[in-house]
Amino acid sequence: MLFYFFFSVEHTGPGKVVARTGIMFLMIAFGAAFGYTVMARMSLLIGRLTDLIEFTDPSYGRPSLWLLGLTILTLVVMARRSSGKQPKEEE
Repeated sequence: MLFYFFFSVEHTGPGKVVARTGIMFLMIAFGAAFGYTVMARMSLLIGRLTDLIEFTDPSYGRPSLWLLGLTILTLVVMARRSSGKQPKEEE
């Protein structure tokens, strides 16, 4: 695998096969690491969404719905504030 990073000798013949095999192992390893990272982040997201659904219960005072409304209101106010400003024209 590390022969791919050995640049003192040209990769021809059996050296080329070893270098290509090293590339394949590196690609598989990096792909697996990326896949594990994505799956871990998805698991965290699912956990957070489950908590939000659980705390939408009326016994908690529906804080998730209040926060959703506050978030939407904040985004609308920010969008209207930024659309009212015109960019300065340069001379």
